[in-house]
Amino acid sequence: MTKKKTTAAASLGSATTTSQTTIAVAPGSITPTMIVVQYSTPAGNQPKTFGQWIGLWQGPLASYTVPPVTSVQVTTNNSQGTVAVPVTLLRSTTYSVGYVMGPQQTTLAATFTFTT
Repeated sequence: MTKKKTTAAASLGSATTTSQTTIAVAPGSITPTMIVVQYSTPAGNQPKTFGQWIGLWQGPLASYTVPPVTSVQVTTNNSQGTVAVPVTLLRSTTYSVGYVMGPQQTTLAATFTFTT
């Protein structure tokens, strides 16, 4: 019985020590005047402190160099959350949303694309 308890503790211990190492964005909801974006970054990340933001580009790709149509700063230091992006979306148009890891647009880290 002692071995089983030790094995269970080892498995349980290793499960609690895993951590997220990816960055992801996903649509929460999309209306003609607003996009709610869900973001997820590694534990311990501080989006507000590091100047991280969500950008919206018209077209099938977010860009490292072309400025977004609009952008919104992440205003908390929560490593996961939602951000509302006010915008007027055009019908039958493709857009890309990107999560940028700092003030420089070249730190674009995750994207998703949608068509209205």
